[in-house]
Amino acid sequence: MVGLLKAAASALAFGPLLASAGPVSLDRGSSNFSIEAPLVVKTSSGIVHGAINESVPLTRHFLGIPYAQSTFGENRFKLAQPLPASAANRIVHAENFGPNCPQYEATAPSVYTKVRREYFIQGVNGDDCLSVSVWAPLYPTEEKVPVIVWVYGGGQTTGGSSVPYQNPQRWVQRTQSHIVVSLQYRLNFFGQPNAPTQNAGLYIFDARAALEWIRDNIRAFGGDSERMVIWGQSAGATLVGALSIGWPDDPIVKGFIQDSGGIEGQGVHTMYQDTAFSNFTFIANQLGCTGNASAKVDCMSTVPQSDVEAFLQYYQDTGLKPAIVFQSYNDNNHTFANYTVAYDSGHYAKLPKILGHNAVDGASTAALQSGPPDIVGPTPEAELAATLHVRCDVVWEAQIRESLGATTYRFEYAGNFSNVSPLPFMGAYHSSELPMIFGTYADIGGEGTQFQKDTSEAMQDLWLTFARDPENGLANAGWPKYSTGVVEVLGGEVNGTQKTRYTVAKGTIEDACLTYTGT
Repeated sequence: MVGLLKAAASALAFGPLLASAGPVSLDRGSSNFSIEAPLVVKTSSGIVHGAINESVPLTRHFLGIPYAQSTFGENRFKLAQPLPASAANRIVHAENFGPNCPQYEATAPSVYTKVRREYFIQGVNGDDCLSVSVWAPLYPTEEKVPVIVWVYGGGQTTGGSSVPYQNPQRWVQRTQSHIVVSLQYRLNFFGQPNAPTQNAGLYIFDARAALEWIRDNIRAFGGDSERMVIWGQSAGATLVGALSIGWPDDPIVKGFIQDSGGIEGQGVHTMYQDTAFSNFTFIANQLGCTGNASAKVDCMSTVPQSDVEAFLQYYQDTGLKPAIVFQSYNDNNHTFANYTVAYDSGHYAKLPKILGHNAVDGASTAALQSGPPDIVGPTPEAELAATLHVRCDVVWEAQIRESLGATTYRFEYAGNFSNVSPLPFMGAYHSSELPMIFGTYADIGGEGTQFQKDTSEAMQDLWLTFARDPENGLANAGWPKYSTGVVEVLGGEVNGTQKTRYTVAKGTIEDACLTYTGT
């Protein structure tokens, strides 16, 4: 596979790949730092052997732990299948990342392909990808610390736990007060195959299965299963939103963070239309799988995932017709075509939620103008439309939650730092907040400024405050609830003065959505 397979698997521990972000600053809290947490942990997936990156010596990592069986063969078009009970007795070497889920990198030029490739996965991808990765403190400040579950974005086409900008090892080292768990879920055709034998959105149920595994096993790593929140960005945010509605009576977590991704289309998805499974049949025929529906499914179950991805990449990038659309049936129980109906009927977890977006999401999500050898940003009109597409879905969900009395916190990320946004048009583009929260902003473009460091640490602390007390933690830290009519701005300026955080009246940011008609 082109693009995503270039990095060597041996580099996946991110030892030499990650430069130092500066001196370690630990918030020791009340801990005496005398008890060293273990590197060997017993889980339902096996006896897991973790490791420590020598450049981040106070963070334990346990990478690529399976939470379900391989999806190759008979499991490819099934919901995530649990591991057998016998798996608990095996040895799992979790020093390095396992495979990312099958995916390909689009060839169209973008901010991500041409300027900041650190949002793409490292290493290989493959069917045996349903895994979680855990980063935990070596000297935790509590016997059981809060847990933040991370769900990557990537348009349900790319992403994985190995994305360099999304490695939380230095964040965990800095606080010694929390655990971060990244879960992997199936993407594109593999996540929404709409096969004759399975037309559910497999990716949503993958994420749910991973959450159940984390709930059942996180105490072994020193995590508090009663203080877990789930955080997703972009497509990961919409997935988190789906989880918050799909299991209202048993959400597992205590709060939700949706970052540049409200529930799509102002609550209404495109209605399920492919009842004849035409996209699946088309792909099967192109890959030599013929016969009746059952024969096609059996054949496609064993086609190498690299062949499927190579075909999809070629077909999509060349713009061939008819377009292949990945779509899933919605059962109006765990998945919905109309989230407005779900909210209005009370079918949502009555738990706190953070909903946010970036000041110019569209700087990287709108198509770039052609202008080689220089990279030219999108047109102002395209950038605004793409920005509002993200922002107004977020605003819609915040407003409907406010109407229902559901605790909600709102933010806009406004940071513009040259090591993350090196070109003038980029600014606070879609995803640019992630290296700030994960603490990886200095890995590529240089150390940055003191203001950037302060903003990064402020954002990290706010996310952890929410994990500790989703209902009132942020309010007590000076971030008012959305019901007060304000939005928290992170990393912006007020009258030329840099501010790590401040509040503005929500209309200042949201009024543009009053007349927005896009979806």
